Amino acid sequence: KYTLWPVVGGSPFRFSLAEFHTVTGLPCGPFPDSYETPSFNIRNPAKDPLWHKLLGHDSHKTIADI
Repeated sequence: KYTLWPVVGGSPFRFSLAEFHTVTGLPCGPFPDSYETPSFNIRNPAKDPLWHKLLGHDSHKTIADI
């Protein structure tokens, strides 16, 4: 289900969570029953003062403008 097939040298190869686990050593199985999802306070980036300092108040800026 969660498999990526990148093409290298003209040949596709499989890169799934199993391969990701093998390469990184990170746990890729199901979460433990006691796991609680952390809640994050998501801020509106349009109201972020740093955003305005870096890009100004124009909400229609494009990547080309930057």
